[in-house]
This record gives sequence, C-alpha cells and structure tokens, in this order.
Amino acid sequence: MFARNTLCAFAVLFAICAIAACSDDNPSDTGMLRKVDGLEICSLKIEGYYYVASPLPYEGAWAVGDQTEPGILIAIQEINAAGGVHGKPLGLVVCNTKGDGTVATQIMNELADTSTVSATTCCMRSAATIPAAEVASTRGLVMVAPGATSPAITDLADNGWVSRTAPSDAQQGVVDAALARREGWNKVFVPTLDDPWATGIQQVFIAEFTALGGEAVASVYSGTDANFAQTIIDEAMAYGPDAVFLAGLEVDGAAIVRTAIDSGFTPSGWIFPDGLKTQGFVDAVANNQYLEGALGTVPATLGADWTVFRTTYQKFYPGVEPFSYAANAYDAIYLLAIAMELSDDPNDRTQVRDNLAKTKTGQEIHPGEWSKVLEHLADGSLNYEGASGAVDLDANGDVTANVEEWTIENGAIKSVGCLTIDATPCP
Repeated sequence: MFARNTLCAFAVLFAICAIAACSDDNPSDTGMLRKVDGLEICSLKIEGYYYVASPLPYEGAWAVGDQTEPGILIAIQEINAAGGVHGKPLGLVVCNTKGDGTVATQIMNELADTSTVSATTCCMRSAATIPAAEVASTRGLVMVAPGATSPAITDLADNGWVSRTAPSDAQQGVVDAALARREGWNKVFVPTLDDPWATGIQQVFIAEFTALGGEAVASVYSGTDANFAQTIIDEAMAYGPDAVFLAGLEVDGAAIVRTAIDSGFTPSGWIFPDGLKTQGFVDAVANNQYLEGALGTVPATLGADWTVFRTTYQKFYPGVEPFSYAANAYDAIYLLAIAMELSDDPNDRTQVRDNLAKTKTGQEIHPGEWSKVLEHLADGSLNYEGASGAVDLDANGDVTANVEEWTIENGAIKSVGCLTIDATPCP
C-alpha cells in the first residue's frame, strides 16, 4: 500500500512553506491559496492557487490510480519547492473515474465548470479517455493523459485540447508482432477485451503479424459475461495456436489464464501487453510455473532521466518500484506546469493549450529541474526531457517512445530490455 497521505502531507507542507516562506499569517489571507468551489465528484488533494486535476481509475477493471498518483504528487512537490507556478502554489484536485467513460464525462464537465482548474491529466484507460476528450474539446479544458494508448486517440477531432505522454499502441502492437515472429510462432490466437485500448492494440498486432507472414485470429469478449473465460479458451483450443496474445486487463486476463490452466490448454507461449503488467495479475493467476517465461511489453521508461525519477520516487517509497505509468503521470504534470508558467494567465486554458507546443524546443529541462524552467522563461520555449522518455508532442498530441520487453520469472515481473519500434535493441 502506498503512503499516499504521508506524501500528500509532505507536498502540502513543502508547497506552503517554500512559497509562503512559512509566514505566521494564514496563506489564504495573503493571496497564496484559493478555494476550489463546486466539487461534488472530485475532491481537493493539495491546496494551491492554480490547480490541475487528476482523474484516475481507483476502482474498476484497471484500478491503477493509487499506483499512478505518486508520480503526480512528486512532480507537484518539486514544482512548489522550487517556486511554484507564477510564484504561487500549484494545487491538485483528484477524481475517481473508475475507468468508466460515463463517470469520466461527468468528471470532465464538473472540472470544466471549475474556473480555478486550468488543466487535467485525465485519464488512464482509453475507454474513459475517449469520451472525456469529447468534453475537453467541446468545453475547452486542457487534457494530457498519462496512459490511454489506444490508436483511436490519435485521430480524435480535439482541436489541440488533448495530448498524452504515453505512446500509441500503433507502436507497441508492432513490437508485439515482431516478438511473436522472433519466437518462431506462426499461428496466434488473440482474445480481446471489448474496449478501445484492447481492440486498438489487437488490430495493430494482427495487421503486423500477418504482414510478417503469420496467421492470427481474434475473439472479442466482454469481461462481464458469466462464462467469457471458458468460451475464450474453448475457441483457443479449437483454433490450435502456437501462442496467445492476450489483449486484456488484470481481472479478466487472470480469469482467462486460470481457465486455460484448468482446461489443460498449454500453448508454446503467451504475450501480454501493458494492461497486464501488474503484479496483481500474476498473483491472481496463482500459478508461477505456468506463467514462467511469458513475454510482455509496455512503453519503455528507461535511461538517465528515468533513473533520476526512480531515485526520487524511492526516497518516498523505499524499496518500491514505480508503476509503469507513474513517470508518464509525472511528465504530464511537468508539461502542464511549464505551459501554465509560459502563459500570461495560468488560468487561461487556451493559452495553456497553445503553450504545450512550446515544451519541445530550447533549453533542455530534465526531471526535478523546475528552477531551470524559471531561469529560462524569457527564452519563450523550453525542451522538457521526460522521466518516461522524450515527450515531444506532435500535431496530434502524441509522443514516440521505445518499448520495454518484460517477462515473468518465479512469480515476479522482470525487465528484459528495451526495443525500438523496429524491435531492435535500443541504442
């Protein structure tokens, strides 16, 4: 369990003391803090003057909010400790999307009505991000998602309001297909959760795998159907694949693998994309021998800047490895804060949106270097090099990243290495 309250308290204390100089006066009386009115679904996490909101899935099929949030809190603590945004504390509002599109839509409408919130990091799951993006684009609310890797997000008509710090699965799915061919697998079965992320990566995988000379067939399932796992495994056994590429999430994915074990289904291998890179999935399968040597992929967070982030992270959470997308969440906050700092008015959402384009050229800014942001504001643009990798937003608000290959050994997830989009070792 993450020490969320401990870090939150530390962030608030540091924000107030560093910027308000620990005045004896109430910071709210000196104009350093502002209230956030009208919150019903969301709640205040860190008091500030300017605000970002982080709608995350704390419940649901991919409940990774608790694992993602530390990256956000660390970024805000660093920014406030080094001077804040326009000399005032950056505050945080949090919301629970439950990974659900309807809930995410309600949240985004609430945030759009909250004038002190300049931008959001909604969401993580593509199924929530896509409907949330419609609200962002129609109501003018800046959104930088730390997850949400569905290829469909690239083509949203969002007028520049929606970006993300995690790469599209148009990249990861290509690498997955190359790994399957590398292993000598010619025939792959692809169980696919009925979800924008899962169907997106499935389509990329099948297109690339067949282009490489393989054969693949997909079966789309709803994780809420009573017998979905048995139906999937019956179809898989009838197809007779060399391997299975499971485009699912933790709960439904574990149910499918457990059913495979119970049914005596033993393909030569399994490939798991990023939605299944959780220890909870491995533990829920509860059969380390069966999972031994399975392949997996996730957008890569490797390199010197990642190491800096990981070191900082473990000062707060000793011995805990950051969740795969915690660095992406950290980067989303830094990008938004830089765009706010470059704005004449950090509450002017249009300025913040437009200034996101000014975060990829100029003086290099690395994780933890907020003071350097303030030193080089006059340059007009800054090149933020992210903890998760290069986060140079293109015209569609997308980034390009390498892919990490991982495996399962003795019931634990282990990194194998970094691969480029061509499935060759990273330089």
